[in-house]
Amino acid sequence: MRGQDKTPGQFRKHQVHIGSERRYVPPPPEELDTCLNAFEKYIHDDDPRYDPLVRCYIAHYQFEAIHPFGDGNGRVGRLLLALMTYHMCHHTRPWLYMSAYFERYRNEYFDRMFRVSAEGDWESWFEYCLRGTVAQANDSIIRCDLLGSLRKKYYDLLSGGGSNRDHATVTELFRRPLITVPQLMKIYGVTYPTAKADINRLVDLGILVKLPNTRPKTYYAHKIFHIVYSENPGQTEG
Repeated sequence: MRGQDKTPGQFRKHQVHIGSERRYVPPPPEELDTCLNAFEKYIHDDDPRYDPLVRCYIAHYQFEAIHPFGDGNGRVGRLLLALMTYHMCHHTRPWLYMSAYFERYRNEYFDRMFRVSAEGDWESWFEYCLRGTVAQANDSIIRCDLLGSLRKKYYDLLSGGGSNRDHATVTELFRRPLITVPQLMKIYGVTYPTAKADINRLVDLGILVKLPNTRPKTYYAHKIFHIVYSENPGQTEG
């Protein structure tokens, strides 16, 4: 498993180098406590000089520059960024996820971060991040609109004879697009044949598809998955 020899969850004990030809050298292990204490203080203190969103991107750079772990710094940093924008920008949910944008423009991501470290070029870093914010926000709007249309379509399909349980199950699929017969039995307090018949109706309507080689048999809402996880959610599934 990737990273299993990297002491996950523990701060690194050795010096590391990032990028080809050791392009960036994070702080040595003995300086991590000092760096992380300053980082924690910054994310909890108000800084009226900057917009909260800009502060999130300052903090994201700082975390990645500290590089506190032996592995997984990128994943932790992106998750922390999503939680920080949720908190600092007073969103109702952690709506903004930058991972796809950072991955799509991965080389530029590292180049802009390095320019901050080498030249103090914050402006190009902010420009890159704010451009990504617009791109990801627009992407989220598209996905939300598609999910809303799909939900209406499913409700219309059920209007011809679906039970109250069917409607409730479809609603739940937009929160958790995987379901098994035992789960349905537990949710509604029904027998196995009843729960299986409910799932079969949703399969016949094209709402659910059986996942192969799963025990217990698992069904998923493939069109919901396509909208949420595919790179081009507006395109019809192949």
